[in-house]
Amino acid sequence: MGHKFFYVLFVSVIISGCASDPVRLYVNTQPQGAALSTHSGSAMLGVSPSVFSYPQALLKQHRDAQGCYLLTGFTARWPSGAKSSTEPVVRICGNSDAYNITISRDLNAPGIEADLDAANRAASVAAPQRQAEAAEAAEAAALIGVLGVTNNTAPKTTSCNTYAIGKTLQTNCR
Repeated sequence: MGHKFFYVLFVSVIISGCASDPVRLYVNTQPQGAALSTHSGSAMLGVSPSVFSYPQALLKQHRDAQGCYLLTGFTARWPSGAKSSTEPVVRICGNSDAYNITISRDLNAPGIEADLDAANRAASVAAPQRQAEAAEAAEAAALIGVLGVTNNTAPKTTSCNTYAIGKTLQTNCR
């Protein structure tokens, strides 16, 4: 009897977490391309920019008195070895399903040129990928039109420009 109860409880938590849209946290760094880990550095999470999805059912269990989500913080480490971190616990507030965090590199730490070069290389690789994805979306939209299926949204193309402001790279995409 005990195992069945826990199985039913586990399945209900999974289903309730899947039933609602997840909350997304976009983590970016300036400059981009830093390795992201948990604040303690115990788990590697990816390279910035990254998107993390949290089931709403899980997040509701981790709120403060004001209703803000309390998440484990992040550490960013750039190719030069420069490192910056958020607070150990990140507090995100509001009624949204998407939040943004940007971790900025200390511009006085050594190796800024190497990190800017790495970010430029990553941006030059990512731009053609986004353009290829946009072309595929346009082809799919055209195919949908040929099949007689209406599509009320125009295909979106992405155009990115990266430029330096002092020792910081800024990338804008439309």
